[in-house]
Amino acid sequence: MIDNSTRLRLIFGFKLRYLRLEKGKSYAELAKETGLSTSYLNDIEKGKKYPKPEKIELLAKSFGITYDEMVSTKSDKKIQPIIDFISSDFFKLFPNEKFGISIEKVLDVFTNTPSKTNAFINTILKMVRSYQIGQEDFYRVALRSYQDIHNNYFPEIEEISNQFLKDHQLTINALEDYLGRLGVKTNYDALSKHPALSNTRSYFNPEHNTLFINSSLNESQILFQLLKEIGFHLMELNERPYETILNRGVSFEKLLSNFQSSYFAISCLIPEKQLVTEIRKIALRTEWKPQLFKDLLNKFKTSPEMLLQRMTNILPHAFNAHDLFFIKLQQDQKMQYQMTKELHLSRIHNPYSNRLNEHFCQRWVSVTAIENLE
Repeated sequence: MIDNSTRLRLIFGFKLRYLRLEKGKSYAELAKETGLSTSYLNDIEKGKKYPKPEKIELLAKSFGITYDEMVSTKSDKKIQPIIDFISSDFFKLFPNEKFGISIEKVLDVFTNTPSKTNAFINTILKMVRSYQIGQEDFYRVALRSYQDIHNNYFPEIEEISNQFLKDHQLTINALEDYLGRLGVKTNYDALSKHPALSNTRSYFNPEHNTLFINSSLNESQILFQLLKEIGFHLMELNERPYETILNRGVSFEKLLSNFQSSYFAISCLIPEKQLVTEIRKIALRTEWKPQLFKDLLNKFKTSPEMLLQRMTNILPHAFNAHDLFFIKLQQDQKMQYQMTKELHLSRIHNPYSNRLNEHFCQRWVSVTAIENLE
């Protein structure tokens, strides 16, 4: 995340570079006119430094503008949308370091082709406003994109889970003992005693170093919650959520940590090599048998959702099957289906909604299939 002081440096640097190129001045010429070194000017343009008032005065004089015009976040029509974009929450919140995106390169593109970039930036800002994209929504979209560009497969976490499985048994008692050695206690009573928390699967209290787990969960769900907590500690994911459902005050780092610990848990419950072997057996069959998937659920003691999500990790990596998407539909009190999870690999599937509050998955044949099964 970019803080406000960094944004001010980036805006000032962008304006300086734009004015320098607009006036056709080289670094050497501007350095001669202002008495500032070329390396210092370069650092300003890259957003690494913000000049002192007397130096800003020299730069403004060189470009024939006032001090106020030089430091203002308002500018001419040509570059104002780009400045607005740098000032926006969209730019501030984007986890560019996770995507390997250099802010320096982005600003370079903006400065070299401001008129071409202008319309594109304007479009993004209008979409964010029109579709009322909030901070949490943006982070979740960013996380899905992060999964997509990695084909939803993370070998470093697979390796950690494989090593853990070699060293530890996958039983509730064994996992509780492991957490105990980390100083984490487990409690299965507290959540069920409070009606308001009856739907909460787990909550970690850092003050008492206690993991509260809902006693209504089945064995596989309890194993998942225990493994997830182990994942946070094992991978040293310090900026992490404490509750199961992440809604308010969520950051991208928390969402990413939650995903990474969940990935660790599910890769322990459904090891890659075993799942690949089972999928190959099913793929070699000449006749479709639904029972084979039920057998998989029993073998791995897991839920259909976990199995399907795990397949989105394995199929692209082991079977070169990249055109995948995963959606989870949930029926609300009005008997309407809402999509609560989605993941696209390689491309966004069609049909896809393009209107505010229109739920595209209501048009899917999968809804009819679910109703027919009922």
